[in-house]
Amino acid sequence: MDMTTVDVTDCVGVTTGAPAVLWGDQPQIDEVANHCGTIGYELMTRLTARAPRRYHS
Repeated sequence: MDMTTVDVTDCVGVTTGAPAVLWGDQPQIDEVANHCGTIGYELMTRLTARAPRRYHS
């Protein structure tokens, strides 16, 4: 299955259905990958085509 779990227990003001940035300018992908014990390249290449993507400039 294509699932990701994000623990927002300590994030103030987060509500169900709120948009989430998993990586971008802050936090950067390599920082997230370091916490996951991998590299940013692996996080990006493991996303399947079924996962929707939205790019913002």
